[in-house]
Amino acid sequence: MYGSRLALILSLFAVSLAAHEQPTHQNLTVAALNYTKANDPGRFALLQQYGSIYSTLAAGAWNEDNDNRFVFHFLPNLNDLGEFATCSSADWGIAGLSCTSTLPFTNIGRVDDHTWPDALSAVDSTTGAPTLLGWAHLGYVVHLLEDLTSPPHTRNSAHPCKNGAFGFCDPFEWENQLATVSFPNSDYIGLSNLSGPQDLFQRVRNYTHDHYFSARTVFNGDGGPIPTYEDPDFALPAAYFYGDCLQASRDFGTCGPHGRKIAYKGGSYYSLQNEGVIDRSFAEIDTVIAQEQFRELGPATVTAVVALIRLYAPMLTVQLQGDNGTGSVTSSPTTGINCGTTCTALFVTGTTVTLTAADSSTELFSGWSQDCSGATKTVTVTLTADMTCVANFSLRLPVVRLNPFGNQSVAPPYSIDVVNSQLTVIPAPGDITVTLLREVISQCSGLLFSSNRTVVVSQGQSSASYNFNAGRDPACNKRRPVPDSRSCQPSMAAFSLADSGFHGSCLQGLMQGIVNVGREFSPETAGCASISLTCNRRQPCGRCTQK
Repeated sequence: MYGSRLALILSLFAVSLAAHEQPTHQNLTVAALNYTKANDPGRFALLQQYGSIYSTLAAGAWNEDNDNRFVFHFLPNLNDLGEFATCSSADWGIAGLSCTSTLPFTNIGRVDDHTWPDALSAVDSTTGAPTLLGWAHLGYVVHLLEDLTSPPHTRNSAHPCKNGAFGFCDPFEWENQLATVSFPNSDYIGLSNLSGPQDLFQRVRNYTHDHYFSARTVFNGDGGPIPTYEDPDFALPAAYFYGDCLQASRDFGTCGPHGRKIAYKGGSYYSLQNEGVIDRSFAEIDTVIAQEQFRELGPATVTAVVALIRLYAPMLTVQLQGDNGTGSVTSSPTTGINCGTTCTALFVTGTTVTLTAADSSTELFSGWSQDCSGATKTVTVTLTADMTCVANFSLRLPVVRLNPFGNQSVAPPYSIDVVNSQLTVIPAPGDITVTLLREVISQCSGLLFSSNRTVVVSQGQSSASYNFNAGRDPACNKRRPVPDSRSCQPSMAAFSLADSGFHGSCLQGLMQGIVNVGREFSPETAGCASISLTCNRRQPCGRCTQK
């Protein structure tokens, strides 16, 4: 059906075989950066560290159309109207293969000098971060990706054109070169969990190919949208074929009562019909459809370019989770993460980053969570996508100890002291309620009684006193011992910290003390026994028992 057009089309290859017009590429790239600025300001701030990221990426997106590079901007590779290219856009820009193409008037053989591998190699060896040169290379790859939201580039459709002067331009490209690019409302293509740029290219290509016709591939048997309704022939103001609406159709006003327009019944269609032939493949893409296609595909292009930027330079985010947020995390390579001050950084994909957490005077590192795991202070990650590592800190809890500590003969009152790990007395970071267990033991009788007491060290205080009377214990019954001629040795009062009401505070180590009380009990009228206990061989010593 194209034989009558072939000679003229071939003559136009020498003029131009343009993709999106170059101004459109700049508009799409700028729209992707503006979308990032509006919806991901943290990443955009990091991109701004490279000066004018707008002009850097847009320059590559413009220049990729120069020097006959455009013949390698198709996926799959171009094989149409006498033009055969050995490389697809993924071969050319992602794999960096040596590519050749025979134009009707020009032979091309070259290796792309602005590829994904070139962008990856342009890394700051000290920090693992992208460089300005790397972003410049990426701009060329951005162009290739943007072309995959142009229907002819996904449907093996050569479309020679020069400034719209010839009837063989694909209207999608010429009619939209100054069109406004809207921000996406959702991920229309489905770009989550990408495995790499090849995967991204293929998903974008499939989305465009499966949902849109180009001017010369309407109903040509190579897939595409399925018609669900058609206007009657010669309907006014125009007659169209319709397909099911996409989410983008609903978002941007291209979904009508019969669905979205996918093909136009134009002059060629009716001319053939006048000869008694009904052939839908002679339907066309008119200006209305081309503009509606761009209203849908422009926002999808934005999501694709944003995804490419994230694939190239994933962002590592560190969050400090703790009571006071005074711990810290640094990264190696250096000058990337230094959190609490700098908690986000961009790294070229594939970079291995080591994060090291550090305790502070008030907090202790307790482990990693979210995209990092483990309890050691050092963790290593390899960046192939955005990651967030949460460094968890807990308050550096005080040691609570008895004073006096050890086997001492000290008169009450005694105290509970709050100390740090260096045993320096410090203010309590919060109210600390300590439960004390006092056991009075006689060598003659063994355990005489035990009882609990609570002592509160108030926030900001370093100690609180307590006093167990040596003789009278409110938890004991009064009971007289039986006199005996043999006196027992003075008893010991053993004090131990049974519990601390301050969550997680240390109760190990300096937690137990034994104080020689000198005399076992106070006078009989004040307590359970006389000054000296005596034992009778026939009858055990009297003892206090807990109520």
